[in-house]
Order: sequence, then structure tokens, then C-alpha cells
Amino acid sequence: MFKKIIMKIVNNVQEKSQTKVGPVSKSAVTTKSVRATTKKVSNQLIIAVGNFRFWVHQGPVLAHLKDLEHSLLTISDSQYVYHVNKAKNDFAKWTKDVLKDPKTAELLKKAKSRLEASKIVTKALGKYK
Repeated sequence: MFKKIIMKIVNNVQEKSQTKVGPVSKSAVTTKSVRATTKKVSNQLIIAVGNFRFWVHQGPVLAHLKDLEHSLLTISDSQYVYHVNKAKNDFAKWTKDVLKDPKTAELLKKAKSRLEASKIVTKALGKYK
């Protein structure tokens, strides 16, 4: 199960400072290569492709943290509340599961507003090249 999830998320390194995320074939990834790739690209901005992108309710489609930062500044409060409420935090979940940034995801869970969430993402972007 874990290997299937990883295979859906991990893809080839696209550029020095960016990693493309998307489906890969079973033969292309082994657990060993996934671990090595994860360590190697830990400070690189991950770009989600295809169905791994984030669709904001009645809004833009996000592919990476820079998109999330901009979106949090421009979406309405009602759009934000659609994704973040007592029952869920879609932005934190996407940041953790797809963008592979659990620290930022934990901070997003604690954000009390979309502007506070935006500040968290802006600060997190500082660690990427």
C-alpha cells in the first residue's frame, strides 16, 4: 500500500531546484530509490501535476507552495472556510501528503485565518532554493 502511494506521488527530478510530482510506473520505483530521492530533494520545491494539484473551491488550481501563498492572499474568506474548518484542513493535508512538507502542514493546522496561513507559507518558502 505504502509503495503504491509513493509511486503515485514521486516522479523524476525535473530541475535542480524543483521536483515534479506525478504518477510513475511500478518498475520505475523501488523503496530504496524512493528513500534516496526523498532525502536528496528534501529542500527542493515540489510541483504537483495532474490530479495531485489542489483545486480551490470556485477558484484557482494550485501546483506548489508559491501558488498556495498567492492563493491564500486572494481567495475569499468563504473559500478558505470551505477548505479549513473544525472538521478538516485541506491545505495542511495537501501540503503534507503531496508537497511533502509536514512542518509547514502542522503550522497550517494551527492557523486561525487565511492571512495567518499565508504568512506561514511565506516563511516556509524561505527554506527552498
